[in-house]
Amino acid sequence: MNASNRNEFKEYLLLGMLCIFLVNFVFGVNNDELVMENTECKLLVVTNRVLESSYPIASFVNEVEDKDILRFFDACNTDQSSIRINEIALNAFKSEILSKQGNWLVFVHGDAKTFDEAVLSGCEIRSIYNVNVVVFAWPSKDKIINGYKNFSTSKKNVEKSIYHFNSLICFLKQLREENTEFFENNGLSLFLHSLGNLYLQKMVELNMMPESPSLILIILLLMPLQ
Repeated sequence: MNASNRNEFKEYLLLGMLCIFLVNFVFGVNNDELVMENTECKLLVVTNRVLESSYPIASFVNEVEDKDILRFFDACNTDQSSIRINEIALNAFKSEILSKQGNWLVFVHGDAKTFDEAVLSGCEIRSIYNVNVVVFAWPSKDKIINGYKNFSTSKKNVEKSIYHFNSLICFLKQLREENTEFFENNGLSLFLHSLGNLYLQKMVELNMMPESPSLILIILLLMPLQ
């Protein structure tokens, strides 16, 4: 790893730590008081990972769908280390959002997360901050490689899946515009953690940001330094 790559890797690690601090600050949570309740946590998941198998349980590989495909799931944790998911249609996904009162947080995780780990991270956010959560679970963890090699692969996966992410943003924009009364009382926020911020950077570079700045309140805008 050359000096430039090493510094870039360190920047994203620092971003991860800053994200944790700032989310706690925004929601007024004291780290000393954080306690994960051992109860079932339900949330929604969107993914562009390649589906390896759907039976007996869904499993994914660390690759981006080469087609314009997003899969939607409702999910819950069965304990603090395992999950249960059920694939649902887009209309059912919409209905799930509009049937739950309270603020919604779209969580884009960082590097080195399997599908299950991404969902469990969403469960932690749901339990700690008492918000409804949608996880965008993108391919960021290879089974064989780790460290900077995995990080490099993840960056390429972000670039490959930017149009999937844009589809999600456009879907949320339309959902909000068509349900103004619901979203007057229920917030919709975007939380990009560490390497997840690269999605936003790429959208800006490609001029793909929505025209309406009020689409989503971005509570954390920690951009990679490059």
